[in-house]
Amino acid sequence: MSKIQLTTLTPVHVGSGEFLQYNADFVEDKDGTNSYFYVVEPAKILELIGLENIDRWISIIERAGNTKEFVQKFSPIKSPEAYSSRKILNFAKNIQSGQTLKETIHNGFGFPYIPGSSLKGAIRTAVLASLAESVSNKEEKILSKGKRGETIISDKNIQNELFGNDAKNDLFRFVEVGDAYFEKGSEAAFRMINLNITSKNTLIDKDKSQIVETIDQEKTSIFRLNINLKNYHFAKENWEQVVSYSKNKELNSPNELPECLQSIENLFQTINAHTLKLVNDEINIWHNIQKEEAENYVEIMRGFSDEIENCESGKECILRLGHASGWRFITGAWAEMLENFSSEVVPKARRNNSQYESYIFPKTRRVEEDYQDLLGFVKLTLID
Repeated sequence: MSKIQLTTLTPVHVGSGEFLQYNADFVEDKDGTNSYFYVVEPAKILELIGLENIDRWISIIERAGNTKEFVQKFSPIKSPEAYSSRKILNFAKNIQSGQTLKETIHNGFGFPYIPGSSLKGAIRTAVLASLAESVSNKEEKILSKGKRGETIISDKNIQNELFGNDAKNDLFRFVEVGDAYFEKGSEAAFRMINLNITSKNTLIDKDKSQIVETIDQEKTSIFRLNINLKNYHFAKENWEQVVSYSKNKELNSPNELPECLQSIENLFQTINAHTLKLVNDEINIWHNIQKEEAENYVEIMRGFSDEIENCESGKECILRLGHASGWRFITGAWAEMLENFSSEVVPKARRNNSQYESYIFPKTRRVEEDYQDLLGFVKLTLID
């Protein structure tokens, strides 16, 4: 199993599913010139205010009051660090009452991490996109009928053809990916907004802004990655015995292993080519839009294009994953090659598509509120 160093080129968010309420679950405070969020630990607050004041504290929470000010009334402790579980460097501006923080995932010891499942999903998308062109009749294979007769768009048939009919027969069961853990204190918070191509004078849309906790850029971790060729070849050569031994009659002989899954080096080259294509596509889509916000976005993408081009072949690659990656990076954008992409895929993928038919799909990108940063880009380096 190979050791891979993961470096966050931009902040990365993989959500825990929890949203923290401002001034209840987390508070804001200054430490020198920097702003920080402090995630409240109820047991520590209770120690400071005393059990006799618990009803007052609950009342403050229900009225969306200020937890920090409340604690200061009943305790000589002024810094929220004394009653918090972690401290998050904050780059979001003008936090308002009622706003929430989208929490990044942590393990039971409080370390932020990128799950192996998230890494594996992004790797699978890159491989799928690189192989999809070889599949015939894709336009028909993505269409099926639902229980009510409605048309359903799904890549299930294509994935089955490329990788195997189900999880028990899927080639990616031989791709083993570990979690990437980061040090405590690696977290940073940003406000994400929409960058929209519309008829409005500005591309910036802050109506649906969201504050997210991330693993900040320039943080590193080591995780394990393995393509288990030994198990693959054993299953390929002895699948009848495997079926007999497991008593699972649904097991099939594994599909032929594509070249991109025959070594880590091949896989990294495939990932790099995939990410480079998507990045350059973004540059081509946005470079003719004569607005400052679009120029900034294009400049960021050009930086990633250069970074990808400079990767050592087979030893380094750039991958994008997690929240705010956008439709094209999440799906791999291979469906754009389909003849029925505009007529079938887009109407299903975009709500109220009839209102936006004159705009490109997808017309929205998520960017940091000063539209200087994106989320989700990581560099993988093979170190052993």
